[in-house]
Amino acid sequence: MVKLGSWHIHPETKEFTYNATLAKIFGYEGEAAVTYDQVIAQVTED
Repeated sequence: MVKLGSWHIHPETKEFTYNATLAKIFGYEGEAAVTYDQVIAQVTED
């Protein structure tokens, strides 16, 4: 079984939705919501 993180960003509202696997990949555990700004901070220019 493949464990994939999935996400969607609405460009106009910056609403960010994701699944639990993606939260774990970014190091976020539990019920805390990951924000758009937290996600963008994880993205590198590479």
